[in-house]
Amino acid sequence: MPGMDLEHCTYGWDIEGMLLTVRGNNGDEEYQYTREVPRRFRHAQVTFESLTLGNLIVSVKVKRVAMGSRSYQNSHLKRELENSNEQRSRREVTEMVASYLTALTLDTVVLDQGNDVANTDASSYLKTLSILDIGTRDGLLLQKLARNGFSQLTGTDSSDEAVKAAQQLAKCNGFPSINFLFEDNMNASVNNVSLRDWGLLEMVDDILKTNLKGQFCLINDIETLDAIGQLHDGPVKRITYWETVSRLVAPGGLVVITTFCHTRDQLVQEVEKFNQLKARTPQETKAPGETKSCNSRIFSYVDHTYPTFNSGGSAGSRVATVAFMRS
Repeated sequence: MPGMDLEHCTYGWDIEGMLLTVRGNNGDEEYQYTREVPRRFRHAQVTFESLTLGNLIVSVKVKRVAMGSRSYQNSHLKRELENSNEQRSRREVTEMVASYLTALTLDTVVLDQGNDVANTDASSYLKTLSILDIGTRDGLLLQKLARNGFSQLTGTDSSDEAVKAAQQLAKCNGFPSINFLFEDNMNASVNNVSLRDWGLLEMVDDILKTNLKGQFCLINDIETLDAIGQLHDGPVKRITYWETVSRLVAPGGLVVITTFCHTRDQLVQEVEKFNQLKARTPQETKAPGETKSCNSRIFSYVDHTYPTFNSGGSAGSRVATVAFMRS
């Protein structure tokens, strides 16, 4: 069968949900082909090496942009905002994660304090807890947490476009007091401003090279760990991620990961491997406050849930939200 190079004809493609649609016109014939996107490509901009379109074999160059790169994050955010179905699905997940975080915090952080908060109203106590949202994107999770009673809220994202979108949405939704810090002034602000004075904060920051100081009671992550795993050195970067998070979360604090790519068991296994790695780490290379013990565990599994959302009129879930506690 004849072959054709798509570089020499009009063509286009888009990924919607789990399907890739390729469209094109070689001057004599229009074609369209749809196929399922393999799991390893679901979080990347990608075409396929070859496709059979009717009686044509079409050669398509692979164009994969690392999910964790800023160029990908900016373009993915733009596509998501233009895709109402994807935006609606993510909004549903965000709402459920916000509710889950609130309930989990009350159960694990507040109630476990015993007599320390026995006479304290839970909603008032929430205001004293610092929350970090890694990969905050549109910032809606922070707004929902604010409505639930939290006030020390910090959001970071490696995409400057995401921070700009979060700023616009915050103003539209009645949160004009949210502070947005960009790379040119972030360091001074982080070092000179107390976390208690931040309130709702959005900043451009790469969690793998973070400028954040201090520790948080709860760290939330929706898809950021997924993105890091798509980098060419993903396994190494994931270890760096956990090392960074272990420094940023306070002892007894929670790390809650929402993943679209992994199961609860896979995340638990990854954390256990990290615990074992840290247990073998020499004393001088450990983070401040850590002790050398073969029995020490940096993180312990706490709880999980499976947020559901509607897609095409059907309810389902490809999402797992898993909570870990810092020792």
